[in-house]
Amino acid sequence: MLIAAPRSPEVDFFSPTRRTTRFGYTCQSHLALEVYRHVFGAGLPWVWFATRFNASGNVESSNPARIYLDLSTAVGDGDVGSKLVRGYRASLLATAYGNALLADEVSRAAIEYFRPRIWLIGAEVIASRKGVSVDTVLAECRGNAAAGVASNPGQVLQPDEYLLKDLQAGEYAVIVDG
Repeated sequence: MLIAAPRSPEVDFFSPTRRTTRFGYTCQSHLALEVYRHVFGAGLPWVWFATRFNASGNVESSNPARIYLDLSTAVGDGDVGSKLVRGYRASLLATAYGNALLADEVSRAAIEYFRPRIWLIGAEVIASRKGVSVDTVLAECRGNAAAGVASNPGQVLQPDEYLLKDLQAGEYAVIVDG
């Protein structure tokens, strides 16, 4: 078995020596994190985020609060046919392409594996690693988001939408594991 079963909720915090006051929010599922760990290792090659938890100016699919609520409701209701769950599963199957065992586990994963997690992304921690200002990091992430949206016809860049392409361990904290 490659994918670890969901455990009781856990919460991580930045260490006292790595505090941050500027951050982003993203919602990730337990299954997505397991798949990414097997495919990409410790860091993540990309993560979409907003600077506000309830990015109300964004469409639902780009609002961490809405994603959390919708995914949490689907998991709580046992709704394996949820459009959101089906979309996540399809995306994760594409990510696992080439690894038959991992793809099989994704295709059979129970609804509990889609349990959502809210991450706080430490923009100041990332800026420190890169040796640039937080504003530079956010501008880069905004440019990444604009390019990502432009490469997918029909999508529209949302007012509070960013894409970080090199999130490292220690640069985010799980603040809600639900």
